[in-house]
Amino acid sequence: MPSPTMIQDLMTTMSRQIIIQPDGKLAVWSTGVDDFVIVDADDEELVKYYAEKAYQQAANETADTIAQLRNGDNVLYQFQLTWEKANKIRKEVHGE
Repeated sequence: MPSPTMIQDLMTTMSRQIIIQPDGKLAVWSTGVDDFVIVDADDEELVKYYAEKAYQQAANETADTIAQLRNGDNVLYQFQLTWEKANKIRKEVHGE
């Protein structure tokens, strides 16, 4: 089940749209607030903005997964491996 952080990140990303301004610069429209959240950006600025958002989303998802695992939650259901199970598979596939 997606964490609240993952859901919020997804909703924020999905509700935004890059628009080219008449002067060629870039803007980002948010359907969440029905307004521009970024204006007058160049290509590099917008790439950096979205790269940082993607990094933060990945960092949040990873931290959530680690917290769930440390809490004893089975985050991958029937596919969840333990250290022992993973090493058994590794030995079966690759040998000692």
